[in-house]
Parts: sequence; C-alpha cells; structure tokens
Amino acid sequence: MILRGQINEKSKSALHGWLLITPLLFGCLLFYAIPFVLVIQYSLSTGSGNSLYFIGFINYQDVTANGMFTLAFGNTMRFLAAALPLIMVLAYAIALLM
Repeated sequence: MILRGQINEKSKSALHGWLLITPLLFGCLLFYAIPFVLVIQYSLSTGSGNSLYFIGFINYQDVTANGMFTLAFGNTMRFLAAALPLIMVLAYAIALLM
C-alpha cells in the first residue's frame, strides 16, 4: 500500500524517463511538428502575413497542371528508381565490410 506523499520505485523510474525525454519531445515539436502544420496551412491558403485566405486545393491543382512540375516530378522519380537501389546495395556492402 502506498501512503500519501510516498512514491514507489517504479513511479520514480517512469518520472525520470519522462524528464530525460522531455527535451527531445519539445525539440521535435518545435522543429518538426509546428513547421509541418504551418506548411500545410500555407499551402491551402493564399495571401501573406496576417491576411491568409483559405482556398483549398486550388494551389495543388495549379501546380499539377504546370508542365514544368510534371517534368521535374518525372525526372525525380527516374532518379530515385535508379539511385535508391544502388545506394542501398552500396550501404549494405559497406556495412558487411565493417
């Protein structure tokens, strides 16, 4: 039985773990999650600064209708198809040599 004000060893360990991971969680939130949400918000809006207006997927429709985008996207996919398997094989070979 745990008396008031008394913390068992398992709770101390859990608290210690949370205290150690808190800076990492804060950093991930600050540098990954918040910018990701902002990018999604900006991509679905038009305007700048405090005058953002929601327009939905119109920006995405404009980009995908652009011929330069489709060319760049195709080039990127071809590069990935050629380079990614090669990189993985080389990384695996280097890991085996180590």
